[in-house]
Amino acid sequence: MEDQVRSKAPMKHGVMVVVSVVVIFVAAVGVFFLLSKGKGIDTFFEGVSEFTTSSEMQFTGNPDELANSTDPVEKGFFLSGGQCEGEGSKELTHVPMDPNDIGVIVPHGLMVTTHVTPVDHQYYYQTNPSAPKDTYPVYAPADGMVVGVEHHEEGDERWRIVITYSCTFFSYYDLLTDFAPELQAQLPADWGPNNQGNIRIPVKSGDVIGSVGGQSLDFAVWDTTVSLPGLLYPTAYNNAEPWKLHTVSPLAYFSDDVAAKLRPKYVGDSSDPDGKLDYDIAGKAIGNWFAEGTNGYLGSTQFGGGSEGYYQGHLTLAYDNFDTDALTVSIGDFEGRPRQFTVSGEALDFADVDVSSGVVKYQLAERQFLDARGVGWNGSVFTESVQLVPGAVVGTLLIQVLPEDQLRVEYVSGKTPDQVSEFSEHAKLYDRGQNATMARSNTAT
Repeated sequence: MEDQVRSKAPMKHGVMVVVSVVVIFVAAVGVFFLLSKGKGIDTFFEGVSEFTTSSEMQFTGNPDELANSTDPVEKGFFLSGGQCEGEGSKELTHVPMDPNDIGVIVPHGLMVTTHVTPVDHQYYYQTNPSAPKDTYPVYAPADGMVVGVEHHEEGDERWRIVITYSCTFFSYYDLLTDFAPELQAQLPADWGPNNQGNIRIPVKSGDVIGSVGGQSLDFAVWDTTVSLPGLLYPTAYNNAEPWKLHTVSPLAYFSDDVAAKLRPKYVGDSSDPDGKLDYDIAGKAIGNWFAEGTNGYLGSTQFGGGSEGYYQGHLTLAYDNFDTDALTVSIGDFEGRPRQFTVSGEALDFADVDVSSGVVKYQLAERQFLDARGVGWNGSVFTESVQLVPGAVVGTLLIQVLPEDQLRVEYVSGKTPDQVSEFSEHAKLYDRGQNATMARSNTAT
């Protein structure tokens, strides 16, 4: 099938952008590195006050303004480091991995350990999860331009790659164990492992861009003309992961042939195989919450720059991404560490809890996943269905939806709901991130 651009808007910017300030992209695709290094986006913007370009596409302003822009082309300009052209989505005509190499595809929305809010990418597990590194080839899904390359050698070696197809359409890979040598040879002389430099490496649909082995592959598609409605306050996410709002369902963009090859690899809800990561409903308990004063997703310590991680102030009340009937409570700080639980017994759906509900109690239990045979399942092998069942009871969650997008929360360890009557002095306030600011102007405490 011919690789055609499906334009979603009139072509306004048809000229290649060459940005004069090369650090623009570092904030966008280097954030994952910042998470592990305990640094804020500010680190990479020291001395930078505005962006200008040498083409017809002129954007003047600081990086925060572009990262937080509601204009799809401006947002894509930021995410591509200025290395983008045109606009509109493109049919993805090649599989990211050979179908015979894929054991299972995990949909969007996983909540596990420090991934407190639903994850914004999918996981491709290989047929042999313990295979040596570089065993399986990874492919470009369409003609495009590699504009982001990061390399991390600490712990398990990994490469993070971003490909742009237009100023509004991208694909993302992480956890590659190798980046194709012929592409590495085209990295600019000023490239560094944290994504410095003007990176612009052309690839064709089906080109090998790297390999993976011994760990899952992360894959996602971004379309900046789409903004997820269930993430209520964009700034609360744009200050840390500005692509998150634009994470879309890959199956909707793959060609029919590619989608038919990949669809049988997905586990979870057959009615929504790609999964879901945005659950916020104004006035309801469901969705993402942030401890008051912690500046949304970014966190008060800016990616773990202090004694606590960026995720410690995160809380999500949503549904499991495999068993979408199961309520999940994902907590950034439960007795000093991030934890995920399911709800045991009769309980109100989070989507039905509002100000009129008053104080609502939930019995928290450990999560146990069962495959289609009723046997314990670890997520890395295919099964026709997944059931989440409650394990040991660990405590009680009390919540109360308050006016103006606030939530009162308390976790009581070791007690059942019958043993807890009301909030104590240990209750905390959360909000939706409505007061969040961008990193460079962060005044949250």
